[in-house]
Amino acid sequence: MKKLRLPNLLRLDNDRQKHVISILEAFEKDNQVNPGKNTPLDLFLRYYFLDNKMVSPSDRAAIVDYVYRLTSYKLYLSAISRRPINWKSRLEAFVSPKFEENFMNGQIPPHVRASFPEDLYNLMVEAYGEKEAFDMCHILNERPPLTVRANTMKITRHDLFRKFQKKKFKVEKCLHSPMGIQFNERPKTNFFKLPEYSQGFFEIQDEGSQLCAMRVDCKPGQTVLDYCGGAGGKTLAFAPFMHNRGQIFVHDVRKSVLLQAKRRFKRANLGNVQTHSEKHKLWQTINRKCHWVLADVPCTGTGTLRRNPDMKWKFSIKMLQGLCKVQEEIVKEVVPCLRKGGKLVYTTCSILPQENLMQVMNLCDKFNLEIENGKHFQVLPKSNGMDGFFSATLIKKQGLLID
Repeated sequence: MKKLRLPNLLRLDNDRQKHVISILEAFEKDNQVNPGKNTPLDLFLRYYFLDNKMVSPSDRAAIVDYVYRLTSYKLYLSAISRRPINWKSRLEAFVSPKFEENFMNGQIPPHVRASFPEDLYNLMVEAYGEKEAFDMCHILNERPPLTVRANTMKITRHDLFRKFQKKKFKVEKCLHSPMGIQFNERPKTNFFKLPEYSQGFFEIQDEGSQLCAMRVDCKPGQTVLDYCGGAGGKTLAFAPFMHNRGQIFVHDVRKSVLLQAKRRFKRANLGNVQTHSEKHKLWQTINRKCHWVLADVPCTGTGTLRRNPDMKWKFSIKMLQGLCKVQEEIVKEVVPCLRKGGKLVYTTCSILPQENLMQVMNLCDKFNLEIENGKHFQVLPKSNGMDGFFSATLIKKQGLLID
């Protein structure tokens, strides 16, 4: 098992410390008062800094780093903190020698040392074994690397890479995604104010997410449905393959995220994308006409907990079971959109077999599908590497019709 080491964090002076504790206390209270609201931590932070605009970029970076790490290690820190347990005592424990010293303390249960909910930890142990599950939890408690995807509609990866190098950013080209660039050190500037971003030269996207999107190997002139499209991240990754010829339909029930998607499509110079929040008319248009359907289904998000550490504290077996039912319903809805020879790309950002291969086998059995070439794609979270993702390309079984 990996030895836990205190990360090389930015200095936390009194002002920064006050912000960290204030954010964590306010976020915890918001979740208690509005349990059904489920405001993500990143969105909560955005609102906080809008109300505290005097915080400098360097202070903000340090504050965010501590907020994320303390949220990740909440359970473990509660076990080694002085009483009464609160965010101030957890912060004291985090920067003290106790943080490393107690990591291999056998008197503390493994799931507590891993700082993961017991039910989720047990599922991971069941799937990957004790050692790999424990190490994976440690990785998921780290801060993720910053990775971007070049928009090849406007610029080559090589040219974007050179632009970043000229700005003295420490970058390297991703090994697996031909469009990806990873930052070995997070820039101290506001990333979204870079001219390269406003010009639509790149989007922030994990390499694993890029690889899942690229499994939609669409061609110019084809018809594609991105069903759970959200803000359009994966559409932006595969759309350049079509060179603005053909039609992409992006569906999501959340109108607010579709508005964000529209802005991103415009910035990326995509002219062949339609967004839809209502599916009735859309289904009449695309029934049995899609060459490709991407079902990036709602899931536990266990593969991306580095980016959303608050989500693991909301996990429950009941939640997992409910999501599995939703995933099945989504596939049931989109299968009729496939034309003869069409392909359904099922994708999650989960590391749990219940949402991945086990679910795919269930879907194949229920809807007369099979995994193309019998192979699926999966990446597990890696330190300073990709998040956890799963994807399988499903096709209709030969000689069988689907109602």
